[in-house]
Amino acid sequence: MNKQSSMEVIATALVLIVATVFIYMQSSKFLKEYAVGQCLQAGIEEYGYPEDNAKSTTPNMEAYRDCMNLMGFSADGQK
Repeated sequence: MNKQSSMEVIATALVLIVATVFIYMQSSKFLKEYAVGQCLQAGIEEYGYPEDNAKSTTPNMEAYRDCMNLMGFSADGQK
């Protein structure tokens, strides 16, 4: 009975470890996607106005890179 109990504890610990790793990976993916979206929006809204004041739909890549660096990612989205 003691062996069965220790096996259950080991199995439970493994499940918790796998669940923790999965949750971490998903949250990291979400944060990266959120950062990309926010930085693209910042590049369009805050920096994307040409000199004739017509709103641009193309993000300013320099502003995008600066924003991604501030959020802790490289410009290609890697941490």
